[in-house]
Amino acid sequence: MLSLMQIIITTISVIFTLSLVFFIKPFSAFAQGQSFSLKDALKYGIERNPVFRNALVEEQISAEKTNEVSNRYLPRLSATLDGRYNTQIATQVLPAKAFNPNAGENELTELRFGTNWNASAALDLTQPILDLSLGAEAASAKASQNLASANTEQAKQDLKMAIARAYYTVLLNEEKLRQAESNLERTENFFNNIESKFANANALKTDRSRAYLNFSNAKLAKKKAQDAVRLSKMNLALQLSWEGKPDEIKLTEKLDALFAADNAFQNRSLEAAWETRSDAKAELARREVNIKTLDRLRNQNLPTLSGYGFLGTQGFGNEFGTINFFPLSYIGVRASIPLADWFTRTSTIQQQALQLDKTENTLRNLRQTALYQLEETQTALQNAVQSVKIQKENIVIAEEVIATTTTRFKQGQATQQEVLDAENTLRDTQVNYLQALYDALVAKLDWERANGML
Repeated sequence: MLSLMQIIITTISVIFTLSLVFFIKPFSAFAQGQSFSLKDALKYGIERNPVFRNALVEEQISAEKTNEVSNRYLPRLSATLDGRYNTQIATQVLPAKAFNPNAGENELTELRFGTNWNASAALDLTQPILDLSLGAEAASAKASQNLASANTEQAKQDLKMAIARAYYTVLLNEEKLRQAESNLERTENFFNNIESKFANANALKTDRSRAYLNFSNAKLAKKKAQDAVRLSKMNLALQLSWEGKPDEIKLTEKLDALFAADNAFQNRSLEAAWETRSDAKAELARREVNIKTLDRLRNQNLPTLSGYGFLGTQGFGNEFGTINFFPLSYIGVRASIPLADWFTRTSTIQQQALQLDKTENTLRNLRQTALYQLEETQTALQNAVQSVKIQKENIVIAEEVIATTTTRFKQGQATQQEVLDAENTLRDTQVNYLQALYDALVAKLDWERANGML
């Protein structure tokens, strides 16, 4: 049988071991980096990006503001308790003639009214009955909440665009780096071959110089490609709010895999796009805020009606234990007509009306812009897709040229310069193809946003 102490020690050891497993394992995974698909990156960034988190907070604040205004419809009830010991009872001065007809005209009599101890308890209730400005303020707060929600959606789309662009840029630069490394290896082998021939007097010095220059440029291109990868990962880490080192981020996608095979993109109608575009939703919500704010300002000039009630008791006594209480209660209705600052409010109303005009003008311009963007982004996307097709065909041609030129060079039928030109052409076509893929993916993003589909 295990002793009590052995059981306690064993239990503590198990708990400590489990704690290490659950703490160290996630930490180790973080320290070693993380692999992201595009979908994973979007989800990760949306959950952590502080700018977008602030947009969510603003939406929550706006919702609480709506609740605050709505609660003003509720009865306002207050309770008071008061206990007082009069160290000196207040003195009142009255004309002496009130008590003595023979007193002089200017003669006064000092009297003291009250008791040593006073106490009171009361409930005070106020209920709005008619307050159009309060209803308008509630509607304005709700419109502001809708605007905050639209702004959040727009911020989300902005973030998705930024993350996707950053993701594509990293993929592009990584592919360019692989091309640069491959080109460096190819130019180095070619230079070594020419160097060997030059040492055996089978190549000219100018041939060696050209080969070395090409090799040197390839090394520089690799360095630039490495820098581009590093900087683009830093940008992606920024968009994701990644707290580790940028080079710990690993991407699982490829540009050509992300590029859709079916590129038959068809624009939606302006009305269909208008209903789902985040910028249109935000601007429509902003107009609604301006309308409700104008209603609120106008209703502030209208009368208000409220009911009120009071229920309490008052106690008096010269000794604490002998206080006598007397009930007191009343109910009433109060009408209030705002007269002060009427002209000031009129000017404020006019300012808000002008602000509404600005919003209407912005909406009209946004619709015109949206119509143009539908055509612009579809044209750009179609051209980008066509460019991908052409650049892919160019790679095949360039590969055939370099294969033929290399064979001819080995047979002594082609010059070194022809080989170098063929290699440079292949490298350029490969880079152009990668850039075309990137441009097509970005064009698709722009097209999706223009159509309200992002």
